[in-house]
Amino acid sequence: MLFGAVLVTAMMFSPSEWYEHYAAFAGPSLMLLVALSASARRGQEAAGRPGRPARAVAATVVLVLAIAAMAAADVISATRQRPPVSLAAAKALIPPGACVLTDTVSVTIAIDRFGAGSPGCPQIVDTVGTLISTTDGQDFDGSLAARLADTRVWQSAFSHAQYVWLVGNGGDTGARIVWTAALYAYFVRHFRLLAFPSSFPGQTDVPPGGLYTRRD
Repeated sequence: MLFGAVLVTAMMFSPSEWYEHYAAFAGPSLMLLVALSASARRGQEAAGRPGRPARAVAATVVLVLAIAAMAAADVISATRQRPPVSLAAAKALIPPGACVLTDTVSVTIAIDRFGAGSPGCPQIVDTVGTLISTTDGQDFDGSLAARLADTRVWQSAFSHAQYVWLVGNGGDTGARIVWTAALYAYFVRHFRLLAFPSSFPGQTDVPPGGLYTRRD
């Protein structure tokens, strides 16, 4: 059981991207390990034998503390990567029913701007999933032709959006979208930064994060 808990915990960090909720995968294994160890120790104490499972309990505590420490460090790091966004301010800037395109739908859901009032608004719900599906699972490691499929999806989506809210991965808007010189040129020509600039300053052909509104 201890080996299984260690293995499951190690597997959490094997994907190329890591999210806080991945820690839940190790929860059942760790809880079972603690429960079984405690039960076995009580049985041994009742029988007058020394409690060897205490080692397993100690190992579990170490694993739990390590996961908690990493989660805390991740949260602290995330709060330093970009300034906090006022949900009330964001809601005031985006009118109800507006067509909002974002790479992180949790922000539009939080301010009740997820659904558009008119048909034809692009519905990219999972940016990472879109990248994986358009590139046939090759992600950023795929060929240029494979990656350009993701670029075309975003080119089409930008052409219909009234607002674009780029959050990115830790502020890096190029971590989930295959930007090209042409896509970047189109974006800066048709959109301007409205609010919530990220600490990520942008790179060549990759815009900084923030809430953008259409120029025309």
